[in-house]
Parts: sequence; C-alpha cells; structure tokens
Amino acid sequence: MTAPLLDRPNPAPVAPPTTPPADVDTGPEAPTRQLELALTDLAEVFAVYPFRAAMPVCPHCVSDDDVRLLGRHPQRIPAPLLDRYITKALITWGDEVDLKRLLPEILERTCAGRLGAPEPLLGARLRRAGWLEWPAAEAPAVRRTLRAAWLDTLATGPGPGRPPAMSRLGLIVTAEDDLSPYLDLWEDRLEAPGNPTARLHAVLHLADLLAPLASGGRRRLARSFPLARRGVVGQLDQWLRQPVVIRRLAHAADALDRTPQGALVTQARQGLSRLRSER
Repeated sequence: MTAPLLDRPNPAPVAPPTTPPADVDTGPEAPTRQLELALTDLAEVFAVYPFRAAMPVCPHCVSDDDVRLLGRHPQRIPAPLLDRYITKALITWGDEVDLKRLLPEILERTCAGRLGAPEPLLGARLRRAGWLEWPAAEAPAVRRTLRAAWLDTLATGPGPGRPPAMSRLGLIVTAEDDLSPYLDLWEDRLEAPGNPTARLHAVLHLADLLAPLASGGRRRLARSFPLARRGVVGQLDQWLRQPVVIRRLAHAADALDRTPQGALVTQARQGLSRLRSER
C-alpha cells in the first residue's frame, strides 16, 4: 500500500524510543551533515595539488594578474574570477591538475549557492577532465560529494535561497555517466515511509522539472541538458515514466488542490502526459 503524500494523524501505540542506524536520514540536518563530511573529505584528497604559476593559458584571454589572483588560497579567490576560470578551464586556462586544486572550493561554493557559473558547465568541465578515470580516492571523493549534494537538495523543498533542483541535476546529468544512484535517491524520497515532508519536497522538485515539458515534451527535456550525454538524459527520460512518478504526482495533485503548489503539480502532470505520449 502506498503512503499518502501528507500523513493524517492517527492514534498509535507508544513504542520505546530507539536510536536510528547511522545511515538513516533523520531530517534535513542529516543530508546537510553528509554533505559537509563529503566536502571535507574532498578537500583533503585534493590538497596535494599546488598552484602552478606557469600553467598554460591563452595570453589573449587570461592576464598575468588573473593567474596571480588564482594563486591565492582558494577561499580568497574573487568570485568573478573563479566563475570566469570555470568558463575557460581546460580550454584556454590551465590543465586537469589546476582544476583539481580548485575543485573543492568550486564545489563548496556550488553547494552553498555561491557559484556564478552555470552548474551544467561545471559538469562539462569535470567530464572534459576525465574525472571518472581519476586515480583511486579522487573519483570516489567527487562522486560522494555529488551524491551528497543531490540528497541535500532533495531534503529541502524549492524556494528562495535554495539551490534549484534543475541546476543541481544539470551538474550531475552533465558530469556523470550513470544516473541510477541519483534516481534511486529521488525515488527513496518520493516513497519515504512515515516522512510526508520528504515526500512533499521530492514531488515538488519533480514538478519543477516536469512542468515546462507541458509545452515541449521530450525535445524540451533534452534541451534542458544540452551538455549531457544522450544516454544519461535517456535514463532520466525512462525514469520519469515509472509508476512511482505517476502515482506521486497524482497524490500531490489531490493533496495540494487549490494551492499555488497544486497548480504547479497539475502543470507537471500535463508535462508528464506529453512526455509519455512521445517515443
């Protein structure tokens, strides 16, 4: 039996308090803590890479002052400069090792919503750097951070001051070669037993993704992630057609009827219907 989107209070037997296992999400602070730990680990793994004053650059695009400022401690690099570096990294500014030195700070700012460069562009730079083939400890540290960032995004609903799920998904879809672990996390939140808040947040992020498809369908979904591998976008397309997505949107439409969120969910159902009608 499927849990409702919003639980109704019912009398229940009083059970003795128990301590949840360490890997159980007990609230928004749990994903946030996981993200903090992942970012700390990432910084430790990549701390071995020094600044290279002689990094290769295009002299027409990157000045000596740009390179000098990039040599500051990563936390002290001006935001506009780091954003511009991301747009040029591995093309006209620096090599893979230079990106590795800055990656912990870049992902820290990304997760805090302080990155000016588009997140999908960062994903493309990671893919260009071949991060999936990086040495032992490096690739797993990046993947732990991406997964923790995704779970942290899902743990809170859309709103001002929070990273849009579409931006975070754009980073992941563009960087990764397999979306399965991320979609599994999303599905877990959609189905979270005894946690109506988690289910609500997960379905609202889903609505943000699907609502625009009402006027574009499958083609619009592909255009939402222009830098991603086609097969990865295909994984997302197939997952969106699964029964859990259809069921959760239907429940949300009933629970949120006559609310602004309900209007968004209704539009999302229209987007999903159009997507499912296309092959």
